Amino acid sequence: EIGTGDWSSDVCSSDLLNRELSSPTDAGVEAVPGAGLQLHGFEPFRLNESYSTFFATLHQTCLDLEADPYGDGSTRFRCYGRALLLPWSKALHWFPNTCNSDGREASEYYQGDFNPELGDKSRLFPPLPAQICNSGDLAEVIVDNFDRTVWQGFDRSAPIQVGVALMRLYVNRTYPIAKITPDCLHQDGEHYTFIHLIDRCGISGGDNTVAEVSQVGKLPVDTPAGRIRASFTLEERLESYAVHDPQVSHHVSGVVLDGAATEGWRHTLVIDFTPMSPRF
Repeated sequence: EIGTGDWSSDVCSSDLLNRELSSPTDAGVEAVPGAGLQLHGFEPFRLNESYSTFFATLHQTCLDLEADPYGDGSTRFRCYGRALLLPWSKALHWFPNTCNSDGREASEYYQGDFNPELGDKSRLFPPLPAQICNSGDLAEVIVDNFDRTVWQGFDRSAPIQVGVALMRLYVNRTYPIAKITPDCLHQDGEHYTFIHLIDRCGISGGDNTVAEVSQVGKLPVDTPAGRIRASFTLEERLESYAVHDPQVSHHVSGVVLDGAATEGWRHTLVIDFTPMSPRF
């Protein structure tokens, strides 16, 4: 396999890694800060502070997201876009949008049968806003994430599909809990997935669990401790983590109102990478 960058030098410092990170016990592997995405199948880290202004813009965009068409219409909101990344030049080319049944622009997302709550079907999401797609900052974050991944040589000579989503979980007194889908340990079907915290306010929950692939379909509370590789919470803007989908399953718990708050949210930027090389 060929690495695309030195991701060990950018690892998140002690706050995120030491706050709640647990060590996996399967095969005697010990979760050491900076050990790497490839060794453990996941890696917490923190994006450079230079992206703070861009993430403030993403936060404002998240406040205006449309409801997830496959959610309850009140607690989960998102937009989505797809692009081609050319590994040899790092050039990014966005797929055109399609239309939903109402004739409105939409972006298609398909993950086969990896989501047991929705089945093997395409989903059409509101598209990622053009000003975000065309942002040089987003392109830099995508390349930053890609440079943390490792690919076989054949995949390095073919385009990589990039999925980019903005996600908002929102709660208030009427709707006091918001959940992701699927609400269980799962794989996404993309080769690598990166989750970046944009903002969280007025909530508790949103706790991340990474576990063995054998635990897909279970809730973390029902998973033997020896099968869990890590538990941690993204609490500050720019805190992030990545998973190598073939190696692990992952889950984020629902969010609920915290204390006396009357509303709250969790905003994330999710970027995934899938090889597009032909496989016969």
